[in-house]
This record gives sequence, C-alpha cells and structure tokens, in this order.
Amino acid sequence: MMTRTGGSATVKAEFVWGDGAMDSVSVCGAWDDWKPVPLACEGENMWSVVTVVPAGTYEYRFLVDGEWRFSSRHPTVGEAPDLNNIRVFQAASPSVQQRKAVEEAHATAHGPETKEGCACCTIS
Repeated sequence: MMTRTGGSATVKAEFVWGDGAMDSVSVCGAWDDWKPVPLACEGENMWSVVTVVPAGTYEYRFLVDGEWRFSSRHPTVGEAPDLNNIRVFQAASPSVQQRKAVEEAHATAHGPETKEGCACCTIS
C-alpha cells in the first residue's frame, strides 16, 4: 500500500538497521517500486543510508542478507508474516525552504555573518 501526500517535493531520509547482518542490508520501499537501496555498514551491526524519498506515506522493508525483514523498532502495518514498516516523509514547510534560500543567498553575497538591514537577509 502506498499513499502519496505530497506533490513532487522530496525529503532526505535516513534509514538505519541495527538488528544484525552478515553481508548486506538494503532498504526497499513503495516510493520507488521496491528497488533496493544499499545501506553501509557503520560497525557494531549498525547499517545506515541517507537517500532522497518523495514526500508522502510509504511502506518499506529491509533486505538483510537476501531475506525480507521488517524492523521491530519502527511502526508496522499488515499482519504476520507480511508486516511492513511504514513512515511519513514530510517536506519542509515553505517558510523553512524560504529561510534556507535566504541564508544561501546571504552566504554567497556576504559570507557567514548576518548583515542588519541587508536586503537579501530580510524575509518578507
């Protein structure tokens, strides 16, 4: 099941698997037709990845050493043995996006320090 709640906005999402693996972990989700995205081993049985996901609510699972697994550390939907994790990915609000754009414009024009009364530093 997949429900899209946002248009074309995207979100950087981190996925973490900490329940052990021998060789490989990938995350697969409804946002891209369940294509595997490999996680990197961070040591101590911790695996992670940051990837871009369209805003919306999606089911996902982990592919651990070739076997489908869900994480008991995150919300699930469905019934055993077909449980999937589920997560809402929300895009930043327009005000946050606008503030980031202003900060980037300011840094390009003036460097990291805020300039009082600067036209590029004022959000109207």
